[in-house]
Amino acid sequence: MSIRRLLASFLSFVALSSGSITLPGCTQAAFAQAKPDVNKGAQLFNRLTCAACHPQGGNTINRSKPLKGASFQQKFARDAMIAAIVRSGMYGTAMPAFGKDQLSDAGLSDIIAYIRSLTPKTPPGTPEHSKPPKARKKSKSK
Repeated sequence: MSIRRLLASFLSFVALSSGSITLPGCTQAAFAQAKPDVNKGAQLFNRLTCAACHPQGGNTINRSKPLKGASFQQKFARDAMIAAIVRSGMYGTAMPAFGKDQLSDAGLSDIIAYIRSLTPKTPPGTPEHSKPPKARKKSKSK
């Protein structure tokens, strides 16, 4: 493994752990240029072979670490955190790095939008506004 890749993996780990360091080009501003397209993201996800290891946002290599669900959303709350992993890969895993020569910033933004779409904002059938009201206590009349 090259020193550059090892350093990039280390920086990704630090960025993800602390949330205070990000890799160059992996900031929120880099993804704010155009509205991400979930459909384009899904196409890129499949074309770049992401779906081979992450079908429908799952994880065939480490089933306990899918790309969806509340735990994933909490751990990767910022898009830049996902971008850092996509750009540098994950050291010691099968996750390759996707540089700008393989994936544009706009394409990366689309893929992140697709990944985010895999986790519904509220669980199906339980939107906040449909919670049943609390039962009122009947007052005793004399």
